[in-house]
Amino acid sequence: MERSRSAETSSPLDWTGFLLLALFSIWSLLAILPLQLFSPVWAHQLVVTLVNNGPLLLIGVALLRLAIAWGAGAPAVRAWRLRVCRLAALAAVVYLLMVPLDLVSTWRQVQGLQLQAQSRQRAMDRVEQQALQAIDQAADGASLASRLRQLQGPQLTSTDLAQPLPDLKLQLRASLASNFAALRNQAAGPRAETVFAMGRESLRLVLSALVCALGLSALSWNAATQRSQLQAVAHGLAKMRQRNQALRKAINLQAQGSRRRNGRGSFGRDQGSNDYLKEILREQERDQT
Repeated sequence: MERSRSAETSSPLDWTGFLLLALFSIWSLLAILPLQLFSPVWAHQLVVTLVNNGPLLLIGVALLRLAIAWGAGAPAVRAWRLRVCRLAALAAVVYLLMVPLDLVSTWRQVQGLQLQAQSRQRAMDRVEQQALQAIDQAADGASLASRLRQLQGPQLTSTDLAQPLPDLKLQLRASLASNFAALRNQAAGPRAETVFAMGRESLRLVLSALVCALGLSALSWNAATQRSQLQAVAHGLAKMRQRNQALRKAINLQAQGSRRRNGRGSFGRDQGSNDYLKEILREQERDQT
C-alpha cells in the first residue's frame, strides 16, 4: 500500500528538475526582452544568456532522465518527464544554431565599430577643413577670433591677437594638425586588444554552446525508439557507413565481373553482382522510408 502510494507521488528529482527548468526559463526570457531580431548586440546577448544559463538546463534535464530511469511517479508526472526529455533534442539543435549566430553577430559588431570609426573620421575631416578655411580666409585677428568662435574652436586671448597675423595663423594650423592627429588616433577603429577580447569571448561561447548541444543531445529521450538523439545520430551514421561499404563492395564485384566476361560462368558472376547491388539499393530505400 505504501509502495503504491509513493509511486503516485512525484520524487525530489522531479521537483528539483522542474524548478531548475523554471529558473532557466525565467532568467533567459527576462534577459532577452525586448526582442531586437536584427540587432547584432541583441543576438550576441541571446547567446551569452543561453550559454550562461545552460548548466541549469543540463542539470534539470539530467535529473528528469534519472527520474525516468527510477520509474516511479504519477502517470501525469511521467508524461511530463518524457515530454521535457523529448524537447531536449530540440534544445540541442537550438544550441547548435548558437554557434553560427554568435560568429555572425560578433563579425557584425566588429564591422559596426569599423563603420562608426570611419564615420567619425569623415566628420573630423569636415571640421578640420572648415577650421583651415576659417584661418585662411580671416583678414585680421578679430575676424579670425569670430570665425573660430562660430566653429566652437579655441578662444584667442589678447596675447594671441597681439601677434602678427601670419604667425598666429601658422601657430593655429600647427595646433589644429596636432589636435586632429590625436583625435584620429583615438577614433581609428576597434583596437587590437578589443578585437582579441571579442574573439576570445566568441570562442568561449561557441565551445560552450557545442558542449551544451552535445549534453542535451545525450540526455534527450525518445520513448518510441528508446534512444537519445545522440544515440540515434550515431546509429544512423553507423548504418550509413555500413551501407557505403556494402555498396562499394558490390560495385567492386560488378567491376571485376565485367572484366571477366568469358563464357557462361562470367555471366553468372555478373548476374550475381548485379543482384547483390540491387539488393543493397533496395535496403537503402527501405531504410529511407
